Amino acid sequence: MQQSSVNLTKYQKEVHYLGVFVFNMFPSYIKTESGNPNKFKFIAQKFLHEISFSSLDEYFELQKM
Repeated sequence: MQQSSVNLTKYQKEVHYLGVFVFNMFPSYIKTESGNPNKFKFIAQKFLHEISFSSLDEYFELQKM
């Protein structure tokens, strides 16, 4: 029996997987702008720069609160 690719550690370290995970953790006001790529990029970058996370783990921990 083969393990699905989503469960493999190698797949979980890829940019696409992490990108989806980070997007899902964004506040709703950022996600609503996903239809407008330029505005979404600006708002997402501003959010990430203002908070200034030192790692993805730190970002995910803050979002769980």
